[in-house]
Amino acid sequence: RIAGAMASLVSGAYVASSNRVGCAKGGTRFGGGGFAFAPHGKLLAETSITNPVQTLEIDPEVIAVAQRDYPCYVPEV
Repeated sequence: RIAGAMASLVSGAYVASSNRVGCAKGGTRFGGGGFAFAPHGKLLAETSITNPVQTLEIDPEVIAVAQRDYPCYVPEV
């Protein structure tokens, strides 16, 4: 999750990751869950074995603001 938060901050974009949770028929255990971060690094949603699906609405204006506010962005010419 730390990498997801960082990626959302430095890119100024929404970041989502999906991962499998539970056991496969062969016995392989999957311990991860999915997550989504807003462009400013705020955790918006997580999935788990008890909550395996999340839906989100994203706002392109939030992306524009995040990219404008982040100190490293230089306008392209």
